[in-house]
Amino acid sequence: MCTATFQQIHDISIVQNVFPINRTIRDARDVFDEVDEEEFLSLPTNQRFNLTHKPISEKDIMSASLLHTYLRTISWFLLLICHLQCGAIQKWSPTSPIILGVKKFITSLIEEKLSISIDTPSVQGGTTTTGNVVRRCFTRSDDTVEDFLYWVLTVVPQETHQVVTTIFNNLSAIQRLYNSNRKVDTEGLDNLCRETYESILTNFSWAHVTPTLHKLLAHAPQIIADHYDGFGLEDLSEEGLESCNKLVRGTTEYC
Repeated sequence: MCTATFQQIHDISIVQNVFPINRTIRDARDVFDEVDEEEFLSLPTNQRFNLTHKPISEKDIMSASLLHTYLRTISWFLLLICHLQCGAIQKWSPTSPIILGVKKFITSLIEEKLSISIDTPSVQGGTTTTGNVVRRCFTRSDDTVEDFLYWVLTVVPQETHQVVTTIFNNLSAIQRLYNSNRKVDTEGLDNLCRETYESILTNFSWAHVTPTLHKLLAHAPQIIADHYDGFGLEDLSEEGLESCNKLVRGTTEYC
């Protein structure tokens, strides 16, 4: 997988080129075999490939985690909106009381206007954000009062509307292609991903690009082109498996 550091994934000069997927399971196992486990954990994270234990598998598996990419992307977008609403905050602080307060206000607004409960704790565990919720948010509506982005834009400065709209629409298009079962123009997708990545770093240099967002924007085209014959990854979605969690949880509670 990609071995880029936190600093590198926020370096626009690198984004304009390429982030190679240049780590193999064999590489990681070789590093682990050279030292004992205690010494391995004391190595810098870039030397131990961010691992905390020896990989079990000996074969490289190009994972996708489509559902979680959906969920993490909308969560990141909400955090971006929260920071923009605060205005003066130019530092990524997702757990600060101010940001959490703004987030509660925005999610309450979305629930009131669209009857969508998003990114709030669920009584059944986890949060209320599901694949269907995210798809509803990313689906633009001709009726503005039914449009997720319309209400989101009401809480951020007017001067950010255009760039926020572009980033949101791009993320929506990228997710649809990544999660489709159709042949994808990977060159066009790569250009769209790169444009979106650069826009985030250029306009919101204080924002953090999460590992999930980085994987989507920096590697989705390569994953589709090199490992899945240019087709979207819909058939690999873990959404069906995840839907069983409530059933399993309910069964274990009463057995």
